[in-house]
Amino acid sequence: MLSKGSIIFIVIFISLHFSFYSYGYGVERKKFDSLYTVGISKIRIDIRISDSCINKLNKIETLSFTQKAKLNYLKSKVHAQKVKNQPKGFVVQDDMVDPDSLLATGISYIEHGYASKGLEIIYNYIETNRNSIKDTLLDYLNIKIAEGLRMNLEYKKAVYILEEVLQSPKINSFNKSYAYNRLAAIYDVTPELSFQQRVDSVKKYSDLSISISKPHNFLYLLGLSQSELGSLYRLSSMNLDLSELYCTKAIQNFIEIKAYRNAMNTSIILSDIYIRRGELQKSRIPLYKVLDYLNVIGNEDMFMRVYLQLAKSHYLLKDYHNAYEFLSVGRLLEKLLFEFAMDEKISEMSAKYNLALKESEISKRENKIKLQRKDIRYLAAVLMITLTTLIISILYFSIKRKSLKQQHDLEILEKKNLQILFKAKNKELVQSLAHSIDKNNVLKTLKKEIAAGKSSNELTYIINSNIDTSHNWREILLNFQNLYPDFFSKLSVQHPNLTQNEIKLCALLILKLSTNEISEVLSVSSSAISKSRQRLRKRLNLDKEADLHTYLQKFI
Repeated sequence: MLSKGSIIFIVIFISLHFSFYSYGYGVERKKFDSLYTVGISKIRIDIRISDSCINKLNKIETLSFTQKAKLNYLKSKVHAQKVKNQPKGFVVQDDMVDPDSLLATGISYIEHGYASKGLEIIYNYIETNRNSIKDTLLDYLNIKIAEGLRMNLEYKKAVYILEEVLQSPKINSFNKSYAYNRLAAIYDVTPELSFQQRVDSVKKYSDLSISISKPHNFLYLLGLSQSELGSLYRLSSMNLDLSELYCTKAIQNFIEIKAYRNAMNTSIILSDIYIRRGELQKSRIPLYKVLDYLNVIGNEDMFMRVYLQLAKSHYLLKDYHNAYEFLSVGRLLEKLLFEFAMDEKISEMSAKYNLALKESEISKRENKIKLQRKDIRYLAAVLMITLTTLIISILYFSIKRKSLKQQHDLEILEKKNLQILFKAKNKELVQSLAHSIDKNNVLKTLKKEIAAGKSSNELTYIINSNIDTSHNWREILLNFQNLYPDFFSKLSVQHPNLTQNEIKLCALLILKLSTNEISEVLSVSSSAISKSRQRLRKRLNLDKEADLHTYLQKFI
């Protein structure tokens, strides 16, 4: 038994101890608040001071959870400002980046909730490496694409891609288990399904994933499916004990493989399970356990959710001060994430605008080159047409010249042939006239001899009847018309008053017959023919010096 004095001493000692502790804690709290306030206020003025404050705060050993939350916010705020202060306009080109590290960045974007940015990188990677990418990696990337589409609420597309992956003949066990797990996650949030359909689908595909992951010890996939089932049983309030079991196992698996983001996410579910069961004190424990595993930089979204869940737990415990502190930090991180998202959006829009300008410039240059090429093609076409026309013209004129020469040669040949024919016909006509003259001479001689022998009148009549000048003349006229078809018509037009005998005389003159030969043809005397020539000259209005034959030649 302690004496009364001893008891009083112990009470005094404990009181003094707590007084000194409270005083020390109060001093540490004032120091924290001072450094935190300076760190926040100097971020935009001199970020080096903020960094110094963070270093000093990290050295304080006795920080409460709310103080750690504020310190994490300060770190995030400083980091965000440093990102803003980085020089703009430097764009990393594809050939400056290792494709594998770029791919890892795309996957990380999706895992951190920036689905659109991650999808763009993965799509480009697949398109660039389509011919060399391995089937296993392609299946894995398609699963990540489906996860990105799930975040963008494109559930049907995501389900279609996962079903295609599951039908792949070369799919490995990891990808198969992963695809089942992501199908469970999609069906858990698909609004078109009824509640029971969602429950059945999530349970079916989670169990399929677990059945593959367990024997292969795929702890990450096992944790994902356990977390999915824990969330399912929590929301449906089907079995909160089973939900707690699944979440506890999931957190253990995630921590073992250092998948701390997943552990934090599942700890939020486990905290909510305790709240639903009314175990408010326990609802904070899983959250506090995971806070120190992960750096807040790059994981602000997850810390924000944990702090908001802690604010809820403390509020239900009526610990309003801590609830307010966690809620404040949670909302500040939420605001920071919103600002970051807006900056990213503005940066993306600026990049798209700059890209559009570059594309416009490239398009203008390409159009200019196209126009130049078009002009060159046009000039080439004009030159080709001109050259072709020139060649055709040369060929045409060459052919035409040859044709004209051939035509000229042909005309000369025809002329020669006509001359030959003319001479032949003329000769034939002259021979016909000569024959007629000879015949008439013979008959005249016979007539004279009979007359000298005092033959009878009847015999003389018969002989006279055989001297057929008219018949001979018709034959001669027909041959003359064949030889000179236009002579008579032209002569008649020029001298319409000529008699038939004068026309005959003109024809015989054209044949260059002498006066005596003409007299023999016409059976008249030479003197008569001479007189007829003189009369014809007058009819034709020719001078004495003019050559009658030459004049008549123009009517041929």
